[in-house]
Amino acid sequence: MENHLISIIVPVYNVKEYLDECLSSILSQTYKNIEVVIVDDGSTDGSAQVCQRYAEMDNRIKLLSQKNQGLTKARKNGAGLITGEYLSFVDADDYIESDLYYRLMEQANGHDLITYKWFREEENKVRCAGDKLAVGEYKTSEDMDFLFRHLVNVSTPGGEINLKSGFAPFVWNKLFKSGIAKSVFEEINEQIDLFEDCDFTYRYLLKCKSVFITDIYGYHYRIRNGSICHTVDREGKFLNNVWRLYKSLYPVFAKHEKSGILLAQLEIKVLALLEKAPCRMGFSQNTILGNMVFPFLNILKDKKIVLYGAGMIGSSYWYQIAKWNACEIVLWIDKNWEDLQKEGMPVQDPNKILCIEFDYIVLAESNRTVVQLITDSLLSKGIDEHSILWAPPLQL
Repeated sequence: MENHLISIIVPVYNVKEYLDECLSSILSQTYKNIEVVIVDDGSTDGSAQVCQRYAEMDNRIKLLSQKNQGLTKARKNGAGLITGEYLSFVDADDYIESDLYYRLMEQANGHDLITYKWFREEENKVRCAGDKLAVGEYKTSEDMDFLFRHLVNVSTPGGEINLKSGFAPFVWNKLFKSGIAKSVFEEINEQIDLFEDCDFTYRYLLKCKSVFITDIYGYHYRIRNGSICHTVDREGKFLNNVWRLYKSLYPVFAKHEKSGILLAQLEIKVLALLEKAPCRMGFSQNTILGNMVFPFLNILKDKKIVLYGAGMIGSSYWYQIAKWNACEIVLWIDKNWEDLQKEGMPVQDPNKILCIEFDYIVLAESNRTVVQLITDSLLSKGIDEHSILWAPPLQL
């Protein structure tokens, strides 16, 4: 196992209620070769005193106190104090498992980036979450080409499924190489204060030569109603930051040798964020449906269906069916099922329709020519034409 020094940056701003649990979880790591950089970003609730107390009791802690400058600046200033080969971030209202870094360093093997999974905690509800890409090492040119094609994570407004699998943009579920991270901090847009993780993570990934996606669950991400990511925005801050993120990443993606696929992902990401804007602005949930609505919402109740197609339309249908309990999906199929499974999607081989019971096959497609080709293929397998349903997605 590698025994390199891990630097852990903890930005702190008015989170006294959670700070003891956070710092205790870091200092009690079974992997002892760590240094902790706490950045008090102008706290006024007593958090500063808690930070000072911990700094006095453990010489592995470096404490930086500054006027309030925001999360990005706090992390960047903290990075100026680190001396470890690896870098990790822990938000001050979250906490980590005691063996997280020990388990990571068992598998580090010199990779530029190591990811891990997390527990999403909200009131009395806990959900396991993580990157959708397959667990394993990515280090060949073919591996990295695959990762660049699946760099940007794009989720539906509800956040339950991915329209396009990619890396979760968070910095707190990753172990970085400090040297690369410092170079990224010199490039990021400090004015972005909602999607700062996206700006950092995607820039960093473009500099990587090897990545290890682990199945380690080690981070506890706490959902707080008062946090900046979970409050209603009436002043346009959300939309302003979407624009800033696009302006920041566009030139980086445009000059990369994989610019074509990267810019396409960025555009999809921005569109997905814009779809979330009404919710963030406090619009009624009854008015937020998306722009590709499942056309059979009210007529397939209690029916068992096979959903054919896992592109953006199929993914959108899948989410809506689950959200509104419109019917029961017994199988999700697509001709590119093997690639989609590698991306973490629960899509199966179309031939499996011959082995299950269902009421209808719903075609998730907008192009009539493609619909006819799929229909002909299904009929050739002996599928009853009356069990094949298609209608254009409802456009709002």
